[in-house]
Amino acid sequence: MENSIGKSIRIFLVDGNASGLQIAEIGQWTGKAVVFQRAKLALLGKREEAHKTGVYVLMGPDPDRIGTDRVYIGEADSIYARLRSHDSGPSAKDFWTKGCLFSSADENLNKAHARYLESRFIQIAAESRRVVLDNGTRPDSPRLSEVERSDMEQFLLQAQVLLPVLGFTFAQPAPTRLQPTSDNSDDAPVFEWTAAGASATGQEVGDEFVVAKGSTARVHGVDSWTSYKTLRDQLVADELLVPHETDTELYVFSEDVPFKSPSGAAAVVAGRNANGRKAWKIRSTGETYEDWKTRQADAADQGDAPAFGYSANEQD
Repeated sequence: MENSIGKSIRIFLVDGNASGLQIAEIGQWTGKAVVFQRAKLALLGKREEAHKTGVYVLMGPDPDRIGTDRVYIGEADSIYARLRSHDSGPSAKDFWTKGCLFSSADENLNKAHARYLESRFIQIAAESRRVVLDNGTRPDSPRLSEVERSDMEQFLLQAQVLLPVLGFTFAQPAPTRLQPTSDNSDDAPVFEWTAAGASATGQEVGDEFVVAKGSTARVHGVDSWTSYKTLRDQLVADELLVPHETDTELYVFSEDVPFKSPSGAAAVVAGRNANGRKAWKIRSTGETYEDWKTRQADAADQGDAPAFGYSANEQD
């Protein structure tokens, strides 16, 4: 989600504790987000926002996928009453540890609006591929007037700005590779890594390293391989790595796959522990990822405007 306009976000720590209730707002937006911990659900019940109509997100570690979050998205006329049912009783969900609810300060959210937001949030979470979605199905979106639908999409855009800031990554779209003007584009260079017959290309996109669809990875890693081996197995289980059509020793990336580090990407491709900062090299120049990052940092240091009006050339 690209947005070149700055945003002013206010986060209020209700009890002065970062692990307690948090109220988040954006500028003149009438919506309001409340982040809460499951262990302190009773405190949420004292908040007016919790008893309004709105949409909510529950999140916690997925029990079957290490390092991945599970998310459930719902709506209710009284959010707190619904949350209590998810905390205990027949409708309780074991996985969640924290949540976030969205309501409106001006009381303009009704049941149809909440259902629309629920449907769209579920769609966004499914398309992001960043979390395991606990919802079994995506509910049908209610029929809204053109004006109401536009209002809800604006509400959604603001919520998508807040959610990653508040620690809910599912609202961020799945990263895709940039399209550099040339292989040696310094803004988005294409990196390559070849190891034991496997060959891959990738790019840094935001804070992730994205390996390109069609890249290959070794099927059989070395015996000493420890780092990111579980991640490779998960990619195979998710069919993001599929058998090569002609080479039984290789997997193929079935789509662009984001990694949290270049080392994770390099290890999965090579089937062994690997320092991705040294392994990945710009395809056209051979410069390593590490050297490229160092050069960028050096250039930024030289080009930054002096802070507080002080010039580096001035003498005390």
